[in-house]
Amino acid sequence: AALGTRSTWSALLRRPTHVPGLRKLAQKAGMANRSPVRLPPGLAPLVPPDAGPAMPAAAPLTWRGRVAYTAAYAYICAHVGGLLANQSESLVALETYDVVIAKELFVPSDDEKLEKCLDVLARGLPLSTLLREKVVNTDSVLQKLIELCQSAPTVKARHHAAKAIDTTCALPLARRALVDDNLHEQIVAIVRDPTALLFVRKALYSVLTQLASGAARGAEAGDAQACADLERLAAAGVLSTLHASLDDPALARQRTRGALMRMCGALGSDPRYAQTLASLSAAERELVAARVAELGSREGDQLALLVDSAHAVLIEGGALMYMHTAAGGLVWGALESARARMGARAIVRAALVNSAVTCMLPITVVGGIVTAYHELEKMTNTRAEKFAMYTCAALMLYPGWRVMVLVEAAAPYWLGGHIVGFMSFFAWLRYTESDLLRSDVQLLAADAKASQPTPVPDGGAAAESPRKLAAAA
Repeated sequence: AALGTRSTWSALLRRPTHVPGLRKLAQKAGMANRSPVRLPPGLAPLVPPDAGPAMPAAAPLTWRGRVAYTAAYAYICAHVGGLLANQSESLVALETYDVVIAKELFVPSDDEKLEKCLDVLARGLPLSTLLREKVVNTDSVLQKLIELCQSAPTVKARHHAAKAIDTTCALPLARRALVDDNLHEQIVAIVRDPTALLFVRKALYSVLTQLASGAARGAEAGDAQACADLERLAAAGVLSTLHASLDDPALARQRTRGALMRMCGALGSDPRYAQTLASLSAAERELVAARVAELGSREGDQLALLVDSAHAVLIEGGALMYMHTAAGGLVWGALESARARMGARAIVRAALVNSAVTCMLPITVVGGIVTAYHELEKMTNTRAEKFAMYTCAALMLYPGWRVMVLVEAAAPYWLGGHIVGFMSFFAWLRYTESDLLRSDVQLLAADAKASQPTPVPDGGAAAESPRKLAAAA
């Protein structure tokens, strides 16, 4: 802003010490008493040495100008909303589900078309609750998706089918349908099959994790249906299956371990499951006994209970990121205030304000606005609703920018603290080997490599496709 007028540029080029903020730098460089700088011939007409006074400030906008700017901004937002609504993947899946996707799943006309339908379905399911309900309520669709995880003609089609099941299981209605129809037994059989694709096994392990965690949580709350589901899952061998996944580095996940421990604790802490425990294998009973002993040792330890509660809030609840950003804001605010040579009280005040703003901003934006946006997006199922939602979201950027101006005025160092906090947070995720940093790229690459046809040394034909092999079998 200080270098924005012609007079300021002229002062800078004639004598650098005339510009605010450069006097101290010029004194250090020994330029305080030097003669004026002579410009090259090409720059002299652009910045004349005898430039006049600064240009006057722009006149304030009239009400007509404000209306014109608002109308232009609203016009642009409407076009953005229309563009996003036309490209919504959930709308494409909803509009083609009954007439194309559902029919193609049972009677595929072409391998490429089946793969495309599964891709559209897998992309649309995370963005629409209605689409998940349609998948659950349509007869035999869940069972067909599980079968396609092994019988689909292409590797990508199997990946899309597994991803679709994993996403659908986020709906409690889907978890209830899987257990009621005994589909969890088919899932257990697939993940135990060593010839199944790695990504398919990983996605179905996630399904079993959601089933076990939901049933254990409901059983702890006293839900009779959840208690029955817990017994059926244990009888199907879910305990040993989840425990086996932890021995595979490519498939091991922290949330799988948490679901396993929760399921073992629910089974061992209630005497009503004595008959179910008796029917389990010796290894599964040992898992349950070890978890019960661990819980018994912590029963009288208040510090251990406090640590468990803090772990549930920080790790499972996602509040750990906000604590890292608060700490980063505190450190960065204190360092910048000390570098500015403020007093001790001013440093403490600036550090606390910067920490509070750096913590509350992601809570408000990420935890509040973004979460509400995604939930609203799942509830909108027509083009008119999508258009209204995207347009309103774009219009809210302008008042959001105004709020950010106030944030900058209150805590000018919040962005640096935000960066420091996230660096600390991601370092902690890397140290703890969190699931958030686990990528599926290696699993997808391994599946693609395993699906390539094996060349025949004698010059014969390449290996046949999976569909032909299945037909021959």
